[in-house]
Amino acid sequence: MWKMGACIALSAAMTLTSVGSMLPSDWGIETVYADETKTTTKTFTADQLEAIWGNAEYKRENGQWKLTFANQYDQVKWKVPETIALSDVKSVTFHVADQKGSVTLKVYNGGDDAENDNTKYGLTGSEEYTIEPSGEGSVDAVGLMTTDETGAGSSVSLISVTFELKEGSGSPITYGDNIIKDGDFASSEAAASWNASVGKSTITVATEENEIGDSDLKTYGVINRDPATATSGDCFSQDITKAVELGEEYQYSFWAKLSDDYKDAPEEQRNVDFAPFYVSGGEATYLGSYSTGVLSGEITKTLTAGEWTKFSGTFNVPKTADQIVIRIIEQGTDYGQGKCVKGAYCVTGVSMKKITRPKPEIEKDIPEWKTSVTESLGNDSIAGTAIMLSEISDDTLMALVKKHFNAVTFGNELKPDALFNYQIGQSVDCKTITFKGTELKVPVVNDKNENLDFSRADEMLEKILEWNNANPNNKIRVRGHVLVWHSQTPEWFFHEDYNVAKPYVDKETMNRRLEWFISSVFDHYFGKAANGKYDGLFYGWDVVNEAVNGNTYRDDKVIPDESDTSTSDTRHGSNSMWWRVYKSNEFIINAFKYANQYAPEDVELYYNDYGETDNTKCEGIVKLINDVKSAEGTRLDAFGMQAHYNVDGFSAAQFKSVAKKYAQAAGKVQLTELDFKASSTYDGTAATKESEYTKMAYCHKNLYEAIKALKAEGANVSGITVWGVIEPNSWLHSQSNLGGGASGSAQCPLLFDGNYKAKPAYWAYVDATKLQPAIQKVTITEAKDGNIAGETYTIDQGAVQAEFIPVWDADGLTVQVKVKDTTVNDADAVTVYVDPENSASDITPDKVTVTRTAAAEIAGGYQATVKVPMENLKVAQQISLDVVVNNDGKTGSFNDLTGKQESSSKYYAVATMKPGIEKIPYGTISVDADADAAWGNAVNIPLTINKGSEASANAKVLWDDDNLYVYATIKDAVLDKTGAQTHEQDSLEVFIDEDNGKTASYGEDDKQYRINYDNEQSFNGKKCLAENVKSATKTIDGGYVVEAAFKWTDIKPANGTKIGLEFQINDAKDGKRIGTLSWYDETGMGWSGSNVYGTVELTGKTGSNGGGSSVNPGTSDTKPDVKPNGKQDTKPDVKPDGKQDTTVETSKVEITVSGDKKAEASVTITKDAQGNVTSANATVSGSKGTLTADVVKQLTEAAGTEDLTIILQVKNANGDVKYTVSVSAENVKNNKSLKAFVVNRKTGEYELINSKTYKAKDGNLNASFGKKGDYVLLTTKEAARIEKEILKTIAPKKAKATVKKGKTTKFKLDSKLNQNNVKKVTYKTSKKSIATVNKNGKIKTNRKGTVTIKAIVTLKNGKTKTVSMKIAVR
Repeated sequence: MWKMGACIALSAAMTLTSVGSMLPSDWGIETVYADETKTTTKTFTADQLEAIWGNAEYKRENGQWKLTFANQYDQVKWKVPETIALSDVKSVTFHVADQKGSVTLKVYNGGDDAENDNTKYGLTGSEEYTIEPSGEGSVDAVGLMTTDETGAGSSVSLISVTFELKEGSGSPITYGDNIIKDGDFASSEAAASWNASVGKSTITVATEENEIGDSDLKTYGVINRDPATATSGDCFSQDITKAVELGEEYQYSFWAKLSDDYKDAPEEQRNVDFAPFYVSGGEATYLGSYSTGVLSGEITKTLTAGEWTKFSGTFNVPKTADQIVIRIIEQGTDYGQGKCVKGAYCVTGVSMKKITRPKPEIEKDIPEWKTSVTESLGNDSIAGTAIMLSEISDDTLMALVKKHFNAVTFGNELKPDALFNYQIGQSVDCKTITFKGTELKVPVVNDKNENLDFSRADEMLEKILEWNNANPNNKIRVRGHVLVWHSQTPEWFFHEDYNVAKPYVDKETMNRRLEWFISSVFDHYFGKAANGKYDGLFYGWDVVNEAVNGNTYRDDKVIPDESDTSTSDTRHGSNSMWWRVYKSNEFIINAFKYANQYAPEDVELYYNDYGETDNTKCEGIVKLINDVKSAEGTRLDAFGMQAHYNVDGFSAAQFKSVAKKYAQAAGKVQLTELDFKASSTYDGTAATKESEYTKMAYCHKNLYEAIKALKAEGANVSGITVWGVIEPNSWLHSQSNLGGGASGSAQCPLLFDGNYKAKPAYWAYVDATKLQPAIQKVTITEAKDGNIAGETYTIDQGAVQAEFIPVWDADGLTVQVKVKDTTVNDADAVTVYVDPENSASDITPDKVTVTRTAAAEIAGGYQATVKVPMENLKVAQQISLDVVVNNDGKTGSFNDLTGKQESSSKYYAVATMKPGIEKIPYGTISVDADADAAWGNAVNIPLTINKGSEASANAKVLWDDDNLYVYATIKDAVLDKTGAQTHEQDSLEVFIDEDNGKTASYGEDDKQYRINYDNEQSFNGKKCLAENVKSATKTIDGGYVVEAAFKWTDIKPANGTKIGLEFQINDAKDGKRIGTLSWYDETGMGWSGSNVYGTVELTGKTGSNGGGSSVNPGTSDTKPDVKPNGKQDTKPDVKPDGKQDTTVETSKVEITVSGDKKAEASVTITKDAQGNVTSANATVSGSKGTLTADVVKQLTEAAGTEDLTIILQVKNANGDVKYTVSVSAENVKNNKSLKAFVVNRKTGEYELINSKTYKAKDGNLNASFGKKGDYVLLTTKEAARIEKEILKTIAPKKAKATVKKGKTTKFKLDSKLNQNNVKKVTYKTSKKSIATVNKNGKIKTNRKGTVTIKAIVTLKNGKTKTVSMKIAVR
């Protein structure tokens, strides 16, 4: 389906604030989701499943299919007894037995292989496995596969497959009449209804002696081909254009037989295909077994010569086509085994019958969405949606439109490229007309010699008018979209003779073209020829769209031309060709003049733009509005806030702040293209859907409350238009060159789902009490010096009153909970529930309970300190948690008000690990890229949040009365500044929020400084200016250093002052940014708002102006002294309150390694202020990767603890360390099965090396490695968690792409995938005739059509994952 392109190139997503207050404790209304309605089931036993393909060993025995997998990727595919529409399927459950190894589930909806979304990998440990398939078309087959390595001995038995169907899907299906003419070849003239296609072959009628199969037929057709003159494309074909109904589903069936010409032919020369094609807009699209979602069932079969074989399946006829032809073809090939036979073959019983399924119904008994909107915003307000031409034939969708909306915007059909009939080539024909008394050349855009093509829009308007005439009291109005836009306006429109090869026209000529275009559009709908037909139908029109960039006008130099698509066709990604011609905003002023001149007075004229919640862009938009309104002869009635927002970055307060400014400037605002991009944790599965729906609903709720508040305060907010009706049709599901999109990631942006049912987002406007609990966001601060200090969160539910502070460290979580409760009861307790994977699904959580008797009594209640042990926590890691307080049997929860914490984390709060507040010492330095002595007093701040970077970095910070100083060291082997945009060059970014306001958009004091390795600066922020920064850089071995001084502009700093701060490293390669490193913010949104920055505290200034006494800001990088006894001792820092920090003791011990051979080991013990051991490790050297039980025993005794990490240094004959191995002493002593990882010295990430399992025997461990590196051995459980996360990173960079015929592109994997984990990648194409792919992923397109390219990624541990990329060749 042609997706509606939203008017946006890159939506500025703002940062999420609180998602709303807690619901009342007696909340108990349950939302019913469309995918959770009543269901029916269909079960197919093994005896009913027909095996149609397999390269595993398989046989049916005792009512089971028994499978043995000899090789990796061995599989079996079964045809199901009846095809089932995917839209009817909720889930598919495979019932298995006798399983050894893992299995992978597959659900096919046509095509040679199951789609990636319909494949579930690596399942073990159960007798039932369930998958929730998605997509279009019908399920025609299921399959089982293994990804276990060759020789693993994997096997399984399949007992049955159960389809769980959605409510209403079990209703009877009816079939129409056969639309194929003479498909039974019953008369001698029947052959005339068939065409033998392109060659000289002929079709004749023949008769069998006996009936053919169960067809009740003896007659059949024969195609006679002379191999010398026939082509391989000669076949049975019939044009069904007049008989078929577009957009409908048909069941096809036929019988086929090969003649004896094929008796000795190899298999690949004996394939018969059902292979229709259709023509649309002059382009032919050929269908076949690769056409997933269009064809399903028995599309291709290998026949035995002389035997009749039946074919059957379904054909989803395209919604738009000028011609449709079915073909039954034996095509053969000269490129495989044997020669192309081109012999005679036979066909009969050809049938195509329309399938009529029960039409889905909308929820007729729920309130109208438009009623809620108009009650809040006024009777004349707009409650709109966007629709496309392809949607108006969907009666159910249009029923939603008519019930819930009082206005529509056409998503594409009134844009310039549509009115120019999508003539996106380098030139068009033109003719000369007389316009306003003088000659003017205008384009010719179709065969009717028309200058503009309104056919698509007019077809849609007819539907609207038909409804309005039948419902005069419930009319739907229309907004025109759009007249002037830098995107989707053909490049030729700006050139002489409408030819890109010729120069740009002058602005006088462009003014005449602009006036002609606008006058022609308005004349068509409001002029004499319209004869009043459309009067009162249009309520407004977008005159100019997206003409602002930052705080000024969009020009033609936003990015270099070579990086833009500005002269290829209509897809101007960033640069404005309007500006290129005019060199000013004159075209904007004139557009509003001409629109005012030709549009009726009752049609409002709008300026429309995206990213409008950004403060900087707000300035630019307000300037444009003021410039237009102050110009003579113009009319601008309202500003359209596109409202493309992001769940992860939406701030209702920020929206309200800028909307108020727009209302004041323009007089009126509307939300014109509202949708929400899903959060980063949503993956489209049922496990995360409910949680995501809830998050999104609260974004809508907060937005709606802000809109109503604006209205109450006097701002004129005149409407809300949602950018789409039902979920599957949203533009956010795919990325295109026509703007934005979400790169194929899972999305759920609208009010109604694919089943035409209302989502929670709908109820956010109609009745918010029906929403599930809000998913709140929690920041867990890193504990500094053992102190519990961080954000405070409240539980306030009647009898339960409490507040808590969560912190984290190397040992896990600590949650300090203060409970207000003066009455002591046995049931009083606090429980913390944790889902370490943040899975938002059914789980058995980690939980810790502290009873009141184990807590400390405080005034008015008690304080419980709950410790939840967790390993390997790190900055930016997300978990989910909930805190539950029990007060004498009455419970209060922080987030999940349903009380399901014991079994589900769907309504846990989402918590993110963040660094603690760093203390910044006082000091002044010289900015010269050399480290002055003062830097020795500064604490190292590591930048550990890695988003695809190959670099590593740390920063130090100082301050004085005039400046904030930064010294950053970046390790980066490849330095690159060839990128066209400054953020795509190797550079340091420093973000400063002087007042620590943490605002969702930049305030007066917020700044973003960027300094590349060659000391070139760039800026973002009002006071982020060259005069306010001094910097120096130098390259060092393997990287570079940046030193800078940033002037204070808004505060007078003093001890105790807290400021917002963030660092980001841009890592570039080959002219592109490949990744980033940062300290505090994992969202990458620091350019947009300061609410994602960390916090630092200024300390250390002495004297009367210091604001406090001298404070030791942190530790230096100097090593502790070594005492005569060989021990190293770090003296603890003494804090102002007299308490001591941790103590680290390192000692040298002599151990016996073999026989009488002695070796020296180093044992390091860390203790807290109370003398408790918090960590211990021991380092020992050897020539082999062997740890004996005796050595382990000696080291644990020397450390005084069994909880010891042993680091084995393996050295060569020269005494150089070849590699190190780290392992837990307990895991060695207990003979645990272990897996090895190598630690990336740059990033600290664990990387895969092999699939081998290491296991100690009798406490002796041998773990030898051939390459240099730092290795770590983890339990298989720990390893599985890491391997799972690595597997998740395997994804295509783009899931869909459009490529011109004859051009090449490349299958690129997402940059999140660490290539060090990859063993190999192989590529496959679903149709070589359309596109081929080489071993490096380079794709070459051959002819027009749609093809799926698959990448099979094999990791170094042997695990594999297949991902795909759909290519539309145009």
